[in-house]
Order: sequence, then C-alpha cells, then structure tokens
Amino acid sequence: MGIHLKSLLLNSMLNPITSNKKYLINYAIVWSIIIGAHFAVLHWYYNFSITISLTDSLLFNVFFAFLGISLWYLVRYNKASQNFIVLFASHVVASLLIIGMWLISGYLILKYAINDSYYLVFLDGSFPWRIVSGVFYYSLFILVYYVVVYYQDIQQKIKAEANLKTLIKEVELNALKNQINPHFLYNSLNSINNFVLQHDKEKASDYITKFSRLIREVLKNS
Repeated sequence: MGIHLKSLLLNSMLNPITSNKKYLINYAIVWSIIIGAHFAVLHWYYNFSITISLTDSLLFNVFFAFLGISLWYLVRYNKASQNFIVLFASHVVASLLIIGMWLISGYLILKYAINDSYYLVFLDGSFPWRIVSGVFYYSLFILVYYVVVYYQDIQQKIKAEANLKTLIKEVELNALKNQINPHFLYNSLNSINNFVLQHDKEKASDYITKFSRLIREVLKNS
C-alpha cells in the first residue's frame, strides 16, 4: 500500500502534458492553430512578408508554449500554501517575471534579427496587446493546472480510501483465520463432544450453529 501511494505521489508531480502522449499531441495542435492565426493576422492584415510574419509568430508562441509547460511546477509548489494572499502575490510576481522575460527576450531578438523599419515600428507599438495576450496565456495555464491538481488530489484520496478498505478487510480476514487454528478446532470439537456426552442437546446444537457460522464467514471472505 505504501509503495502504491508513493507511486501515485510521484505520478502527480509529473507534468500532465509531457507525461501523456495524447495530451502532448493535443497541446502541439492547439499551439499550431495559435501560431497559424498569429501568422495570418500579421501577413494578411498587416501585410508583412511571410518570413517576418512566421518569425514573429513562431518566436513568441513557441517560447510561451515551453514556458507554459514549466508553469505546472509553479502550481505544484504553490499548492501547499493555504493563504490566499500569499498564493495570489506569488502568482503576480511570477507572472510579471515570466511575461516580462517572454516579451523582452522576443523583442530584443526580433529587433536585431529583422531589418524592416515598418515592422520595427509595429513591434514597438505591439507591446500592449502582447502584454494582454501574455496575461491571458498565463491565467489560462494556471487555471487549467489547478483544475488538474484538484482532480489528481481527489483521485489520490479515492484510491487511498480503497486501499485502506482493502487493508482493513485483509486484517479482519487474517483475524478470523487466526481464530481457526488446530488448537481452536480441537477445543471446539471437544466442547461439542462434552455437550453430547452430557446429553445437553440445546447447548450442543447452539455451539454447532455458531461454529458453522464462523466457518462459513471465513470461507466466504476467503
């Protein structure tokens, strides 16, 4: 039981996206759709070249896709905190650091990698909506991860209760089995024999009935 619970705990620490092939594929599909939509807006609405549109879309979205996976460990770490204010403050600080790193890194890379004055003006003016999208991505990841953590905790409690019930049944069965040992059987049969010899039919019948019930209960549990 201890080993089983330990394995459950280790599994709960694994990232639900990277530890499940199906989830990982779905995760990649969702981000591919986001990348495609981002590319389409830049290329067909803002009339940037395919190279610029694809570079901008891939850089910002792929970067946040990897950051989103790492947010799972932040949620698992903060799960132990029961203070809402502390929990909220930790996520505010984390979001500022992560979104800030995401924006500044992407901005610096694109600013020095793309030599297009029209795009650079757009890049400088795109900070507000990039910040909004970063906050949205961060909040969505955190919300989904907390739902997953809550679900995993419920599953662990259900399995722990089931294991405990099984253990209790095993203890009860072992207790009954220990009662039916050769010494106990010898004493029981000897008592029945004494009742018969003493012509005490009622006690003999009652003792046999109780003895048969005990045997039946043990056999049923086995």
